[in-house]
Amino acid sequence: MNYGLYMSAGGTLNALYRMDVAANNLANSETAGFKADLTVTKMRLAANPEDGINLPSDQMLERLGGGVFAGPNRVSWRQGALESTRNDLDVAIEGSGFLRVRSADGTADGFTRDGRLTINSQGVLVQAASGKAVVDDGGGTISLASGVPVRIDQRGLITQNGQQVGQLALVDVPDRETLRKRGDGFFELPDGQTPENAGLTPA
Repeated sequence: MNYGLYMSAGGTLNALYRMDVAANNLANSETAGFKADLTVTKMRLAANPEDGINLPSDQMLERLGGGVFAGPNRVSWRQGALESTRNDLDVAIEGSGFLRVRSADGTADGFTRDGRLTINSQGVLVQAASGKAVVDDGGGTISLASGVPVRIDQRGLITQNGQQVGQLALVDVPDRETLRKRGDGFFELPDGQTPENAGLTPA
């Protein structure tokens, strides 16, 4: 096949991929806690230097390079807009960091920026969208009394009738580039890594 067609096809596939990522970002622009993906385009070397071989080749084609290809995506950690929901249980993190939530069977933790919270039928504070239990600063779940007003202050302290009943675990990771998207606004850490106390302020 013509060498120029190879390069054109590579550029077209890369452009289509970038459009797919942009469409996904646009579709989730109103999703609470969503972080957009940023596409990366890399230049390909000509076949000889890329493969590390030295076969007879046309010098003009070598100077053309090898076109482009898509590199690994990166996540944009830019601060999103904060909105008032008038729900006493909803929180938003201003700055870096994540809320820590736990799966129903208690086996896996996830990290999210989606601070829409509610109380389930067992009286446990959970994330409204997923039903996953919100983890407190001690690593446990947070139980609340039914029918009693709840207040969450700027330090993440949760009180009912003036008594502290829990505190949100606000965590961060040493290197955010190691976080992997898991879908539904959740991130996970690679095995062997642990989150650390972020010391952040919910708004």
